[in-house]
Amino acid sequence: MTTFKNQLIAWQKDATALISVNERALLNSVADTQIILGTGDKLSRYDYITTSYGMKEDQQCNTQSDTTLYWWDYNRNELLGYSGGNQILPTISAKNLTNYANTNTKCENPYLMYDSKYKEVVASVYDRSIVYNELL
Repeated sequence: MTTFKNQLIAWQKDATALISVNERALLNSVADTQIILGTGDKLSRYDYITTSYGMKEDQQCNTQSDTTLYWWDYNRNELLGYSGGNQILPTISAKNLTNYANTNTKCENPYLMYDSKYKEVVASVYDRSIVYNELL
């Protein structure tokens, strides 16, 4: 699990979910005071962002920029990005690196980092690094 843009994101093997924590809403009353509405449950609701992409159990291979959360999908050998809403960005296929990822065996210990100076995600997989530039 990780937080991204004040949201709690959780991964399963083949899914990525958005979990609501202590969800509440504030309403203004006639007396100019605020009324708090909510269920009071800590984890009352979850919504799947996707049921196609996930993360290997206990892997925790993710990083984030100011706008995007990135993670490595072990089952599909892909670097993925999430900026909000319900859209997942498969960054490797966007940059035509699918053949490279699919011809190699699954990477057991990938490592991701974000370089804010150059706006790049560096994925250390296999015996090489894949660099994804957000600006290009």
